[in-house]
Amino acid sequence: MNRELAAIDLGSNSFHLLIVRPDQEGFTEVERLKEKVQLLHGIEDQKLHADAMSRGRRCLRRYAQRLEAIDPDRIVVMGTQALRQASNGREYAADLSAILGVPVQVIEGVREAQLIYNAVDQRTGWLSQRNKIVLDIGGGSTEIAIGDGSTSTHQISVGIGCVSFKDAFFDTQLGIAQQLEVATEYAQAQIAAHMAQEPEFAARLKDYVAAGALSFGTSGTVESIMSVLAANGWIDEVITPDALDELYSALLEDRWVIDAGLPGLAPDRADIFPAGVAILRTSMTTLGLTELRFAGVSLLHGMVYEILPELDLPTSGRRVRQASVNRLATEFGVDPLQAKRVGDTAMILYQQTDSWWVGTDGEYGQLLRWAADLHEIGQHINSKHYHRHGGYVVKHAQLPGFTDLDRNKLAVLIRGHRRSLPEMAFRAFSADHQTFLMRSAALIRIAVILHRSHSDRDPPQVHAEVDQQAILLKLGDGWLERHPLTLAEMGVEIEQLARVGIQLRLMDLGAN
Repeated sequence: MNRELAAIDLGSNSFHLLIVRPDQEGFTEVERLKEKVQLLHGIEDQKLHADAMSRGRRCLRRYAQRLEAIDPDRIVVMGTQALRQASNGREYAADLSAILGVPVQVIEGVREAQLIYNAVDQRTGWLSQRNKIVLDIGGGSTEIAIGDGSTSTHQISVGIGCVSFKDAFFDTQLGIAQQLEVATEYAQAQIAAHMAQEPEFAARLKDYVAAGALSFGTSGTVESIMSVLAANGWIDEVITPDALDELYSALLEDRWVIDAGLPGLAPDRADIFPAGVAILRTSMTTLGLTELRFAGVSLLHGMVYEILPELDLPTSGRRVRQASVNRLATEFGVDPLQAKRVGDTAMILYQQTDSWWVGTDGEYGQLLRWAADLHEIGQHINSKHYHRHGGYVVKHAQLPGFTDLDRNKLAVLIRGHRRSLPEMAFRAFSADHQTFLMRSAALIRIAVILHRSHSDRDPPQVHAEVDQQAILLKLGDGWLERHPLTLAEMGVEIEQLARVGIQLRLMDLGAN
């Protein structure tokens, strides 16, 4: 029996298909398909254009072939702004339903916002209990959701999207400067009007922003803008208003010919890129957001997470992430006893060095445990340079529940758990992340060296003391003298850590 589950998002810009394989520990993405349909393109008198509807039908006929082996009860299809806005949207949804043989749900914007918020929550790991603001820019609308930890409490849906904006403001004879100005003014007015209509949302949002709630952006629009900003050196890991101002100025001044391609921009997004920039920049300014992280999830993931409880499968974000780690460790034949030895010692060191981790909400403790679980994963490929193989596998593996940033952090810890420290890889992260990742690497490296015997006989009794740049490692009862290989490797490790600004000192309390 085919146990796959499928979700289809009939978006205003693109139709998306996600197929996953659920199990008792979570799910694995099997396949993703995307076709640029631009359902809102050419809309007139609130009616979808015949050409746009034809593109959508052709797309779903192709998708229907892939869905033949999947139980219709395990397929969910949702339509968003284009179908709810158009006067012929419901009729067209029925037409598409007949092609697929499953119902097409035309959902309201607030439900779309809730589903996207839930998907972000499932992917934010140790940050899932933090208050969050989630912004999703689609082809026909922009959804904004805020929530207390894992629950979205308030949502609004604003009828501004990159496809509708392209048609309304950027397919004109006006110059790019005037196009951006008019689009920005309209977006600002629309968001402000919705905020005025939803005073409770506006008040809660203001409180969240003042209290430092985390802000996340989803969708291809946010991803493409972030890619362009990073490619031009304007950001590291988060989108900021200053970076968007730089991009906006570059567009105003015609520093780029968009149709010829921008650094970091996929060619298929060139036509809607200026519209997306206008909406995102205006949204961040009007909402008072000082930074925006990208979350690589979408409505599709929210749809999957909504279905999983009906199949009696776990949906907890942490359980999904732990299941991803467990599955990868099993597939690559990791020795669970050695992983536990290293992990237990690394966590003891983490707890003893608590002053190193102020303000990180336990993020690096969990990363450290997962890095220990997977640190020997590369042995399955080749024992020589297995740390490099392991880092590569994790960086490119499917790890449901992990954001791209989290997966990259985990990969660099596995890559750096032995031999020379990959300093260039650490520098790819922001300054704060570099500091915490270097400290995490120091702890797992020490734990690996302490367990070089791969044995439970004579385990190390460790105690660590730290200041900002140094760690004093105490071992009792002459332990280092009885483990000469560890003693020799610790001598090398002192030099390795010194290269990244961490001073390691050893104290063997019982040595003669």
